[in-house]
Amino acid sequence: MTFFRHLYLTRMISVVCLLAACAAAYGLDEQACFDKLTTHFSPSKPTVVMTYNVTYRLLGIHMLSVATATMEATEGYWTYPESRRTEPCCLISIRLQSTRCDEETKKNGRIYINDHLVSVSTMPGLNTILYMKKTDEYINPPFKKAKRIEHTAVYDLENGSLDYYAQNYLTGEIQTNLTGAADMATQGKEVSKVLQMVSDVYHGRRDLITPESDFRLMINCDGLAVPFAAQTSRENLSILGKAWPTLCAEVMPAREAPKIKSRDFSMWATSFEEMASQLDDPVLKQLAKETPAWGMTPLLANYGLALGYIRCAITDIHTIAHLPDETAILSRSVAIDSPPNEKLPLSNHPL
Repeated sequence: MTFFRHLYLTRMISVVCLLAACAAAYGLDEQACFDKLTTHFSPSKPTVVMTYNVTYRLLGIHMLSVATATMEATEGYWTYPESRRTEPCCLISIRLQSTRCDEETKKNGRIYINDHLVSVSTMPGLNTILYMKKTDEYINPPFKKAKRIEHTAVYDLENGSLDYYAQNYLTGEIQTNLTGAADMATQGKEVSKVLQMVSDVYHGRRDLITPESDFRLMINCDGLAVPFAAQTSRENLSILGKAWPTLCAEVMPAREAPKIKSRDFSMWATSFEEMASQLDDPVLKQLAKETPAWGMTPLLANYGLALGYIRCAITDIHTIAHLPDETAILSRSVAIDSPPNEKLPLSNHPL
C-alpha cells in the first residue's frame, strides 16, 4: 500500500489542464482569490462538465476506486477593476475528492483528498489571468507514517506582472517567490501556440512531437519550474462505449532539466469537435462551433507509481446552464458518489 505516498493526484490533473492554465501571485491569498473571481468573472455560455473516475490499477486490474475528479469549464468575461474593461475568458474549475471525503475520514481515515484547482485564461489567446491550486489531503497507509498536506498556491497575472503567493496552513509558512516563475509566465503567454501545435499534430498537419523537438512545458515541481518534454502518437481509444481517435502524449523531464524524482505520465485526448459530434449533444455541438479549432478534450490519463499506476478516465460529459446571478461553479458544491468499477479497454494500450 506504499503507493498512497504517491497520490499527488492534483499534479496529474494539473498536467491534464496545464495547457489551459500555466502562470504565476503575491499578496493574493485564497480568500482574496475567490473574492476576485466572484467580482471580476461573469459567465456568458453554458458550463461544460466532465467527470473522471480515479482508480489504482496493478497489472491492468482495477484494485481500488480512489477519487472522483470533476472539471468544469465556463466561457465568460473578465472585468478589469481600474479600467472596467471586459475581456473574453474561460474559467476552469477542477475538484478532486476521495471516495470518502468527510471530517471523520479527514481525521482518522486512510485516504482523504479534497483538492481544488481554478484558472482563468483569456480567449482565444489563453494568456493566464489567475490560477489557484488548493491541496487538502490526509494519507495514512498501513505501516507507514501518515502524511497531512494543506497548502494553497495562487498565481496572479491580472495586471500584466507576475505575482506568486503560497501558504502552508500546517506550518504557517508563506512564500512569495518561485524559482523559475518567469519561465512559467512566459510559457503561460504562449499557451495558445502550444495548443495549436498539439491540434496540428492531432489532425496530422505536422509531425509528431518527440523529446528531441523544441516542445517544452514548464511545470512547478516542489517550488522549482522544470522543463518537460513529450512523446506523442496517434492511437484509438475505446471509452464511453465509443471509439475515439486520440493523440497520446507521454510527458517526461526534458534532457536539460535538473535531476528530479519523476513518474511516468501519459494522456489521451480527442478534439472537442469530435466529442460533441459523437455524443450528438446539441449544446455541445453549438459550443464546438464557437470553440477555437485547437480545442481538445482529455479522455484518459495514467500516472505511474513505484508499483502499478493511477488512472483518471472520463465517465461523463454534459452541460449545465448558469443562473443570471451565479459566478458559475465557484460556490456550487460537488456531490461525490462511489465511482463505478467500469472497464475501460484501450485498443492500442495494454491495461
